[in-house]
Order: sequence, then C-alpha cells, then structure tokens
Amino acid sequence: METIEVYRGLADTDADGNTIQSGLHLWKSMPALVAPLQKDAAADTDSLAVEYNCTLYIRSPEPTGIRESDVVRVRGRMARIEGTVAIWHDTAGRHIGEVINVSLKEG
Repeated sequence: METIEVYRGLADTDADGNTIQSGLHLWKSMPALVAPLQKDAAADTDSLAVEYNCTLYIRSPEPTGIRESDVVRVRGRMARIEGTVAIWHDTAGRHIGEVINVSLKEG
C-alpha cells in the first residue's frame, strides 16, 4: 500500500462575483494499491514524451468522493484521472472500493 494525495480546486469568486475555481489544494490522502499500466504510445515526431500511467485500487467501505476532475499525486507526480472512477463491489453487492486510472505525459 502506498499513500496517494487527492487535490481539488476550491470554489472561489472573482472581483465581479462570478464563481471560479481557485488553484489546487490538498483535499484528502488515502492508502491505495498502485499498479503500473502498460499503454502503447502513439507515434509522435514532435516530442519524445514519457507516459506514466497506473491503476489505483482504493479499498474503502464507503465511496471516497473522488471526482473525475480531481488531480492525484502518485509516487511524487501529479497525474490526472483518465475516464471515470469505477465503483468496486463484491459478489454480495457491498461497496469495497474504487478503481481509478491516472495518466501523466511529460515531454
């Protein structure tokens, strides 16, 4: 198990009173199993990018509240959530956790 950190932009208002999203703030830390994810890199002649992808398995008897718009710090890198947060149920239908794919492309 490793500790991951979930960051979320907080709601704020600008000078005109409009609701805006402020910078990212630490929302929650939690333990997770981190599994590397192998993806075929698309051929790109403009850059030699390095992709860091992994799947996070979070055990929790209740929903964690993680949103697709959150950013997750995994192994020292800030990565965005790919797709939707998958709910993990056992055979009796009880919530036992969530599965999240995160991706970061550098370069």
